[in-house]
Amino acid sequence: MPSAVCFRPAFWLALVGLRAPTGVGWELKLEDFEDDDCIESPESDLLLHLMHELGGVFEKVLLKSSGGIAKDSQDLAGGFCGRSVSMDFDALEEAESAAWLPRCQLKGLPSSIGRLRDLRLLNLSANQLQCLPESFSKLESLRELELGDNQLRALDLENLDALRRLNVRNNCLGSLILPKSLEELDATGNCFERLPQLPSSLRTLWMAQNEVTELPDKLPCCLQGMQVAHNQLQALPDSLWDGHARSVMTHLDVSHNWLMKLPKTLAELSSLQSLCIEAREGNRIGSLNFGALPELRTLRAADNMIDHLPDTFSECLALQTLDLAGNPLVPAMRTTPQHRAWLQLALLQSVGSLSRCFLGPQEESLPSLAAHGRLSLEGRQLRTLPGSVCLLQLVQLDLARNRLEELPEKIGSILDNRSLGLLRRRPTNDEFGEGGWERDGHRMVAPNRDTEVLSEDGRAAPQLGGAQELGEEPWEMPGKFDGTGGRAKWHFQTARASDVGEPTESFCALSQLRSANFTRNRLVSLPRHWGSLQQLEWLGLAGNELVHLPASFRALKRLTEVQLSGNPLASMLLEVEDLPEQRALWEMNQWGKLASIKIHAQQQGPIPECLVHWRWAPVDSSDAQEKQPPKPEKVDEGRVPKQPPPSSGAEAVVEHLRNQLESLDAAGAQKMLKQLFREWHPDKRQEAYTKPWLCRRNGNAMLDAWADFDRWAQDGRIEAMQQLAPAVLGRPYCEPGKLAWLATTCVLLLRGGAHDEALECAGSLDEDLLGKMTVLSLKHETRLHLVLRSPWPAFRLLDILARLIPENSSTRLGACKKNTMWNSDPDVFDWPLFKSMLADAATQLVSDESVFKLRSEDGPLSRQHTARWQRIHALHEMKELVYVSHDVFDAYRKHHYKAGCHLGVISSYILQIFVVHLRDIEGRLQKLVSIVANLVNVYGPVQQAARTDWAVWRLMHWASLLQRAHPDEIWQSTQENELTAAKDAALTLVTDVKQAVETVQAAKGAAEVIFVTSAWGWMSEQLHGVLRRWRVVSKTAPLLVLCRDRLASDTCVGLSDLSSAGASAARASSPRRVKICCIEAPQRLGVEAMVAKYLALASVAHLGVTTVWLDLDVFVLTDPSSFVFEELGNTSELVFARHQLSASISPAVLLARGSHKAASLLMGYAGWLRENPYLLDHQGWDQYLTNNDGDFAGLFDYKGRNTTTQDPYAPGHTFLASSGLAPLGTPWSFLTRFGSGDGWQGDIRHLLFFHFWGAQETQKEMFEMFYPKRAAFSSLSEKALKTILRYQKQPVSTPKVSTLLKGQKKLYIVAISYAHGCCAKSLKRNRDQALRVGVDEARSYGKQDLGPDWVAKNSQVLSQKRGAGWWLWKPYVVLRTLQDPAVPWDTGVVLWVDAGNYLHADPRPVLHEALEESDILALRLKQCLESDWTSQLTLLRMNVSSRYSLLDRPQLGAYFLAFRKTKAVMAFVENWLRLCEDEETLLGLQARQTPGCGPLCLPRDVQGGPEVEEDLPTFMTHQADQSIFSILFKSHGFRATPLEVGHRAVTLDRWRE
Repeated sequence: MPSAVCFRPAFWLALVGLRAPTGVGWELKLEDFEDDDCIESPESDLLLHLMHELGGVFEKVLLKSSGGIAKDSQDLAGGFCGRSVSMDFDALEEAESAAWLPRCQLKGLPSSIGRLRDLRLLNLSANQLQCLPESFSKLESLRELELGDNQLRALDLENLDALRRLNVRNNCLGSLILPKSLEELDATGNCFERLPQLPSSLRTLWMAQNEVTELPDKLPCCLQGMQVAHNQLQALPDSLWDGHARSVMTHLDVSHNWLMKLPKTLAELSSLQSLCIEAREGNRIGSLNFGALPELRTLRAADNMIDHLPDTFSECLALQTLDLAGNPLVPAMRTTPQHRAWLQLALLQSVGSLSRCFLGPQEESLPSLAAHGRLSLEGRQLRTLPGSVCLLQLVQLDLARNRLEELPEKIGSILDNRSLGLLRRRPTNDEFGEGGWERDGHRMVAPNRDTEVLSEDGRAAPQLGGAQELGEEPWEMPGKFDGTGGRAKWHFQTARASDVGEPTESFCALSQLRSANFTRNRLVSLPRHWGSLQQLEWLGLAGNELVHLPASFRALKRLTEVQLSGNPLASMLLEVEDLPEQRALWEMNQWGKLASIKIHAQQQGPIPECLVHWRWAPVDSSDAQEKQPPKPEKVDEGRVPKQPPPSSGAEAVVEHLRNQLESLDAAGAQKMLKQLFREWHPDKRQEAYTKPWLCRRNGNAMLDAWADFDRWAQDGRIEAMQQLAPAVLGRPYCEPGKLAWLATTCVLLLRGGAHDEALECAGSLDEDLLGKMTVLSLKHETRLHLVLRSPWPAFRLLDILARLIPENSSTRLGACKKNTMWNSDPDVFDWPLFKSMLADAATQLVSDESVFKLRSEDGPLSRQHTARWQRIHALHEMKELVYVSHDVFDAYRKHHYKAGCHLGVISSYILQIFVVHLRDIEGRLQKLVSIVANLVNVYGPVQQAARTDWAVWRLMHWASLLQRAHPDEIWQSTQENELTAAKDAALTLVTDVKQAVETVQAAKGAAEVIFVTSAWGWMSEQLHGVLRRWRVVSKTAPLLVLCRDRLASDTCVGLSDLSSAGASAARASSPRRVKICCIEAPQRLGVEAMVAKYLALASVAHLGVTTVWLDLDVFVLTDPSSFVFEELGNTSELVFARHQLSASISPAVLLARGSHKAASLLMGYAGWLRENPYLLDHQGWDQYLTNNDGDFAGLFDYKGRNTTTQDPYAPGHTFLASSGLAPLGTPWSFLTRFGSGDGWQGDIRHLLFFHFWGAQETQKEMFEMFYPKRAAFSSLSEKALKTILRYQKQPVSTPKVSTLLKGQKKLYIVAISYAHGCCAKSLKRNRDQALRVGVDEARSYGKQDLGPDWVAKNSQVLSQKRGAGWWLWKPYVVLRTLQDPAVPWDTGVVLWVDAGNYLHADPRPVLHEALEESDILALRLKQCLESDWTSQLTLLRMNVSSRYSLLDRPQLGAYFLAFRKTKAVMAFVENWLRLCEDEETLLGLQARQTPGCGPLCLPRDVQGGPEVEEDLPTFMTHQADQSIFSILFKSHGFRATPLEVGHRAVTLDRWRE
């Protein structure tokens, strides 16, 4: 039995002792190839289907176990809308508890939908619904309803008593009746003028982008979050929050309304975490009339009229993000260095609270106040001291010369509860010596052994020392042991004031303060807890109004000097006897370290005389114990001191929690602790706006979810998989299948609750497969791409495994903290936010895999791939992720561990794979894939990654969906298309082709040339017209049709002379000539469309028959048979089509000589397509045949340097097959009788083929035009003929340059350049160097050379700094020079060179070569696609926004241009100038963002013209004149010059001096 046919890499060939083919003389021996995916039998097909079914079932498990959150699910309704718009709604009863019907073009629902009594989740978003049937109210179990993006105008849901979550965003609703049970409502983007009646149970409300003019007097008492941005609100009622509502509201967004002030009751929202009051044009909020909101974390107040901050603003200690841009306060702060607002904001930032501050367009860092533990606020006229000062880790504090009348009680006292979460700064070794501890690589504070806190069991723990890392989980602190000799675990948790009572007194503020200066203030007293400043050594209190000292003052054991002069207390110490302060100071001097006490200026010595001569007065026995010095308690060794009983405050809370935990089992205790940490942790930064309020989990959800799995497994599916797996996968290779099966095994272990065994199974994944697929000792060798291209759902099952295993953050994969590197250094990356965005985007994309499918309406296949990526990239989360991944990739190309977030770095590298795969034909993609594989092996093994919630494997599953052929179209076996894992798919195809060729050759008049084409999908509908046309046009040559689906097969058989099924019988029948032969070639695994194309061609060429491939959208004008050998000539093995605007190889038409050499080349290329799952066949030929002039052969930067990979250890091309590239010098050529919608040259009588690609019409329109259904096919219709002639181009005028040179004429070259306001030296060098290399004339222009009337007309643009007026002057000076009579016609050439560049060689050889084919010379910038470097507004105004033939090609550079003086060129430059004079065309969307742009700033509905809000997601920056020039150049059909050719004469220096 012959082996299965597919291709494998060279190292697999080496494993079995085979030699890789070398190209020349290679025979087509398919038996040398084996199936590396093990998909060649009905058994493998069944196992594959079961694995995909299992993946869908587990997605359902995850959906239900997460409480019905839609983002983690696949289409649970059976995929009704994935294949057809029409559906049987009765079948929805099988959907059980969830039904997904988004984007199904539904215009109504049947009444039978009311029978779905058990339905709990229904998604009907993005349809065309205008109303709901009456039976809809019978859905008594419905809890979540998605109706967004429909056309609903009124809705009554009052009877849906179980409904908890409702989404009706982006409808036309003006009336809405809600059920009483509703908890979450999203009605964004409707037509409400007032809020509907809100149920009292409502917790979340989104009503943005409506027309609401007023809010009700009271809101529901349970409302936690409200977003009413972009409405018409003019005021917020003072009674809006009443009673309980004030304590539960956490998020409020009233931005972009017409508010003038905020309600007074806003200050009473004690739980408010996020407040957004950004303004629109018009009335604005004038002040922040609220005090210190203890829980406020985000405040966005941009573009208002705020001119000051409240006095207590620095008490907003939880504030993390603040946006005050566009307020009058900001310029006042910038012009007044001592502005109070600077102090308030800087203090918040210094205490570690305010992490992001926006005072303008960009985030700003405020000046540091507390450098090296020292804070000086001397002479700032402060009347009160901000309480946030007490949270700083200070050693020295200077508050001299202010107006302080009192100090906060926080100084020296315990911290209040809301402050505990702000102690985030990690201490240094210098501050705490050797007493520090390490936990997970982070430095912890050394204990202060003078004070204690309580552990969970009531024992004492070391004091925090004022700055402690507070984590989300218990951590072990050394130094204290329990009674059994074990080590106690101390639990530190952050809490709100409402959660925890009074904390223990050991939490002291400013506990490390050593020096404090309060000289010359107005202090009357000191705080009562002043004595808790245990480290204080120097204290300045001179020049105040103190009359006494607190009783705790004597506890300052380390105080060495105090200054009290200038206080009333100083006089009392001198005049009054027996003051408590006299006793305290004398005691501190005698028994402590107080050596200097200054009470008046004339004092002699360090101690005043009144204290030296002071003696103890008689002491009453009742207070003797109070007046005697404290004596340390004697404690026997080994005896633990008796602890005081728990009291109110933190001790009581800890004791209560300890009792609760002891009553639970281990699993319950862990769950409770995890929930407590999540609720109390202060670092929940990303709760606002999109998904800020968490859904509560259903306790029985997991049991219900696993029931779905059990029902699926009841039919013996698991047993069948266990029996099939050894038989299918028990052979060499099969790595993707083995990886998928091992992941399946790990997932099945979780059904029995065997979490530990599942983790061990994940460890075997790391060791047995992933580690061996990527050998660490080999830098870029990996077989991970085999899993990416394979139909086995390995990555999907790995992702499910990671999502099912309970989260356990104790991994070694990095802490992934916000703006923090591995060693606690500051960083720019917000890893928690990145992870959240990543999970949302990846889940959204994978849950709706239709996004990854190619769409025929996007155009030809090459365009469909680009359009698919643009759709994905256009998602908001995706754009942000790609931008962040670029930065991470640049920042951590080396030393990945330094990021402190291994899985974040790995995710960023995976995202780079998606960006690169679009155009990669070098080794960059393979290098990135191998780096990802290595990073997974070293930094992110499955066993560890599965215990986190990073979506790494979901991203890899997503990457597999981006391959050339969507896996769902390959593995899914359906009767309609016969997509199946058939035995020996490649061998079957080759055999069928061989039999068809032999039959054709045996017929009467053996054909010398055989043509081949293929049809599938929507192209099958066009096959009938193409075959009818072929019967008329072709006289001798047969056409072999590869029928890829059933429709193509049925259509072909009806018009054919022979099908593959009847080939044997035909050989024995009448030898009549065969014109059409049908070959059934369904899309089988390993032989998808592009691979099958080259297998078929190689099979024909191997038999010694010349063959021609024709894309189905190539129209044949006349019988091409007689011209094939003329095109091949005597040497060419292969001949390709070439489009007008590119020098790249196009395989739309491919002529192959009937030789083993040609067959070898075709088989080698088929092998590369097989190995690289992302390579499109039109992209790789430039590299394969070393066509360096093509768009896909290497990359060159703007200086003409080859940026192709230079790493000697890296692969030169991505996943190149074992046969390698074609040998250098392989004979090939371009087809001369070819045209397309991209353009063509010459006489139509010589045209053989016309390709529909590049035409402005859609492909379906072109088929209808060229293959009319009821017309004869013997001649070309008049309409089709006019269409072909419309795309005829004439890039060069007569006489040609070669003709002129033969007539002893030479080119007259005028080199020109321009500068204004800069570049005088560079402009001179430019001119001198041009004359030196031999140009006839060199001119340097400036603004003075521009016409005054023209300057006045375009003054608005010319006044802009960028490009001295956005380069508008360039086409003007070019046209002015061309119009100069001194420049002769035909031989005159105007050569433009940017002022900063210069000519280093005679440009004539370059000009002779380039101007021979085109009247204008411009260089092709390979790395810059037109769509990425031209604004969408410019494309629309030039009417080319849908011209993919222009946009998906490289842009032309405008820094080195040559214009031959002809009539066509004069018209071109005039048009160029005219378009540049239109400001919006020249500037693009920048025209609407430029300050002072006048009428350009008006909205589009006022100006008229195209409506554009933003550029394409891949857009980089607009190139103004260059963008317009490039589009015009390609539209006129001029031929571009390769970059490296132009740089033979010009040097890019960009000197601006």
